[in-house]
Amino acid sequence: MTSSRLSFPPAGRLTGARLRVLVYGSLALSCAGCGRPGASVEGTVTLDGSPLPAARVSFHPDSPGPVAYGLSLDDGSYRLKTGAKQTGLAPGGYRVTVFAMEAVAGAEEKAGRLLTPPVYGDPATTPLRFQVDAGLNRVPLALESTAKAAKP
Repeated sequence: MTSSRLSFPPAGRLTGARLRVLVYGSLALSCAGCGRPGASVEGTVTLDGSPLPAARVSFHPDSPGPVAYGLSLDDGSYRLKTGAKQTGLAPGGYRVTVFAMEAVAGAEEKAGRLLTPPVYGDPATTPLRFQVDAGLNRVPLALESTAKAAKP
């Protein structure tokens, strides 16, 4: 009969990046099962007035918690979720990022050009901020090609 044991690195080796990954990963997993979210978000994302398909929409909470995300459809509509089986998110303040690339036919390994201005792809620079309330929130995201970074 063989026995299997969990082995951990020596205490002196569990520092820096490994420790941060362990702590943040544990927090993320513990929050993932916390109750049902009290809010849901859906809307339409546009760029210069036209629907933006296949855009990755992410709501980054101002306080600790999971990022909610969704992918826009051909008509630009999106609905957020916080995990594979959990829709919605917790009420509170959020910084919103949107990222879309041009589709390249027949080239799965190649990415097309960036369709969204880079300012929208970074939580630190995005000008999109929303207060999500309990219940259904309809949040239209009207992106502009000439957008400027948010003031700190």
